Parts: sequence; structure tokens; C-alpha cells
Amino acid sequence: MQDDLFELKATFKFIPFQGSGNVYVTLPHGQIANNISWTTLLPSQFKPQQHTLPVSAYQSGHGTVGYWVDLAVNDVPAFTREPFMAPPEILKWRVNFYYVVTGKQEDYWKDQGKFWNKDVEGFLGKKHGIAEAVNQVVAAGDTLEQKTRKIYAFVSQLENQSYVPRRTELEEKALGMRYNAGAEDVLQQRSGDHDDLNRLLAAMLRAAGIPASMMLVPDRDTRIFIPSFLSMSQFSAEIAVAQVDGKDVFLDPGTKFCPYGVTDWRYSGNQGLRQVEGKGADIKEVPLSNYTQALVTRLARLKVGDDGRAEGTLGVAYYGLEAMDRRQQGAKTDDEGRKQLLKDELKSWMPGDSDVSLTGAPASDKTEEPLIATFKIKCPIMISAGKRVLLPLHPFQFNSRPRFSAAKRVNSVYFYYPSREIDEVHLTLPSGVQIENLPANDSQKLPYAAYVTENKPEGPNGIFARREIVMAAWPFPWMFIRK
Repeated sequence: MQDDLFELKATFKFIPFQGSGNVYVTLPHGQIANNISWTTLLPSQFKPQQHTLPVSAYQSGHGTVGYWVDLAVNDVPAFTREPFMAPPEILKWRVNFYYVVTGKQEDYWKDQGKFWNKDVEGFLGKKHGIAEAVNQVVAAGDTLEQKTRKIYAFVSQLENQSYVPRRTELEEKALGMRYNAGAEDVLQQRSGDHDDLNRLLAAMLRAAGIPASMMLVPDRDTRIFIPSFLSMSQFSAEIAVAQVDGKDVFLDPGTKFCPYGVTDWRYSGNQGLRQVEGKGADIKEVPLSNYTQALVTRLARLKVGDDGRAEGTLGVAYYGLEAMDRRQQGAKTDDEGRKQLLKDELKSWMPGDSDVSLTGAPASDKTEEPLIATFKIKCPIMISAGKRVLLPLHPFQFNSRPRFSAAKRVNSVYFYYPSREIDEVHLTLPSGVQIENLPANDSQKLPYAAYVTENKPEGPNGIFARREIVMAAWPFPWMFIRK
């Protein structure tokens, strides 16, 4: 209901599809919905109102009743877009309509969980050849974790249809491909979409004697799960959950280049439906990733010349979600394109007149390894100030801007996932240049974040500078209302 401009007054009307009598709509799984309801994200003073009248008042028919829902609002603020905010689809004023099958929230999710569970088990139950494939992947002496990792690696290397251009019908026919109706089809064709691959993982884990279940989750890039909104349309994907040595391990090989034990941030830190033996499915939480699972480190050794330019080597390493994101971007281009992406990112950190050359290409297709690139760099670094010169100790923050420069914040602060960043710079100064003073070391620690710097002389004419920032949480404050 919000737009980019302030609205003094606005009215909305929703007229459900109406036949001769109540609304009757056939939903998936053969259910019959016979009414409309809604859930809202609005200030408390605004509430939708339902109105009824004889259908004969506006269309032919006798003795039947129709209805509509309307809403009047005033002083609707313009929707403000800010850095580091939640997706607009989560924040904007809205009313979500849905067809009512049952009037109780808990009954709805219980019923839907049973229908979804039946579908999943039907897919996993088609398992011809699954046990034989597992025996080829794992060894008899493997621990449960080793088996889980090996099966995960096997599924990860299958063709992921969610990350390749969609094939035409003729292409699929020429390749002999068919619709994946069960886990055995995914295995035989060595191909499947995101959910197919995650279901295959669950089937193979079970064949290896490892308890595994599926979980239906929303995509946090566009929405969060609201239990009071009785609609399965909230969910976007399925992930797998394995029980390894008594602990839940959330797994997502259906997300390309997603490492073992890490869930794509879009599916973490949110609620969803999880299979529960004997109960169908229950609402459960997918834990948020840890800041150690999204790490960027930079190590530079630079020598500053008399001309004020620094020259040397730089190693950059991306771990976890950071590596996954860059590998996914790189998969859209060729080898030269992947190299250029890395160089462009490095240049974006540094002064404009910087020379960058890639000396060590990373392993772009190794899901479990960090993505490591090495460079030779040359950049202006010293700034003249009369008889003195200023020397930035963290050249990779040269182009960084204040993240929260506005005097007033409208929306809650929202980071997509916890993260960690470490910079270590070793600078050798020109002969004749002496250190007059160094910035004081700093250490700021909060329950959800940390910022630490260390600066000190190094060797006869050098400086060591280290910077670390950790953000271990994501929304500030928690802005979502769950009922």
C-alpha cells in the first residue's frame, strides 16, 4: 500500500471470485476452500472491513450473498529506501488474502504439513539404485560425518538445473531427459533442480543409515514466514536436515557452491515447515549462519617508493558464503571473465589510479575450499601535507563510505548474514621517512559485534597494521512480528 510519495488518503477494495453462493475454490491436494481471510502488516488503527449484500444488487442471481473487503487509510508515509534495510516486500504496508480451509492456524499448518510430507515421502520412496550408489560413495569404516560429507560432495557435483539455461522440449528429448518423479530419477539422470538435489541427498543419507528429513523454507531475500498468513505460497525452497552424532546439520547442495554445513543465507534465520516422523511436519527454525561462515581476509606486503606509490603483493581469501557468492557469479562467465570479476572487485577497494594484475587464479569450482586469489598491485598511497606525508594504513578501505551517514534512520538495520573481515598490511617506508605517530590501537566489543585495530612499527623502517570487524547479528532491532 505504500509508494514513493506520501498519501493523504487512500481506499482499497478487494472482491473475491464469487459464484452462486459462497466462494468455493479447489486448492492443491484436492482441498476445498470456502471463504476468504487475511493477515495484515498495518498500523493498529487500520483494519480491513468485510461487507455483504445480496448478489442481485450487482449481478443476476437469487437468494445468494456476495461480499467484498475494503480498507481506508490516511497519512500513509512514503516508503523510504535506505542502505542495509530489509527487502521492501517485507516492510511495506500490506494485506495478504488467502482462501480459508480451516479456521485455526495450528490446524492449517498441521494439515498442510501432512500433505507436503506425503509428497516428499513419495519422492524419496522412489529409490531404485540409491543404496547401490551410496555403497560406491562411502566406505564401511567411515564415521557418520564422513559418510554425510561424502554423499554431500557427490550430490553437489551433479548438474544443477537451477543454475543453467532452461532447455527447450526438443533439447530435453534429444538428451533423453525426463521429469524427475523420484530420487531414483535424479540419480539416474545425474541432474535436477535445487529441490530435486536436496531430496536426493536426503534419500541417500537414509540409505546410509543417517536420519534425514526435509524442510520447506521461505526466501529471506523477499519474505519471512508469518504463521498467521495461512498460505503455502510463503515457501520458496526445500533444504535437507541430517542428524549426525545427535546434532542437526542443515544441508543445501541444491544451492550451487554451498559448502557442507552452511545454508544459503536466503534460507537461514527463518522459520519453515520441517518433517517430523509420525506428525507430518511442524513449524521449526533454521539457524542463522555463524560469522565464521562468511569471512574475507586480505594480506598485503607493500613497499612505498619515493614517489608515494606502494607496490607489492596481495592475497585475498573468501570463505563460506562469501566464496559461494563469488563462485556463483563466476559461473555465469568464462575463465577470463572470472578473473576480471576479481580484479574489478579489488580495484573498487583501492584508489582510482591503481594497477592490478592477477598472479594466482583461484579454484573456482571447488565448493569446500576457500576462494583464494593473489595479485600484484601498485597504487598511490602517500598524501603530501607540507613537510609531512599522510599514509593510510588500510588501503583497501580507501573507497569505503560511512554506512549510516543519515541523521535519521527510518527502517531497521538489516544485514543479510553475519560476517567477518580481516585486513593485515605490512608496509615498508622509503629511506629517510620516519614514523612520527601511529593511530592508537582500538578495541570495541559489543554483544553482537567487534572492531579491533592494531598498529605498530615493524622492522627497521616498516609498519604493521591489522584491522578486524565482526558483525555477528543481522536485524536491529528485530522488526518482524510473528504470531
